[in-house]
Amino acid sequence: MVTNGDLPAVVTVDFESFYAQTGRRMLSLAYSLTGSWVDAEDLVQEAYAAAHRRWSVVGAMRTRLHGYAGWSPIGRCRGGGV
Repeated sequence: MVTNGDLPAVVTVDFESFYAQTGRRMLSLAYSLTGSWVDAEDLVQEAYAAAHRRWSVVGAMRTRLHGYAGWSPIGRCRGGGV
């Protein structure tokens, strides 16, 4: 089932697959927020590290994984971390 464009309604819960499916888009999003590839890479690394640490919980959120990865860098930018 496909919803919201090309995002699957249920995403593979394997972290490596999740990263492979979303990493590039999240880097682009972070760059558009920061205007710096260095800062964007830092944001994405922090977001995925946080997701990996909580993967037992985050991985179970099957339909919301893209949202988690997308909003984590945005929250960091709004918090003044960059």
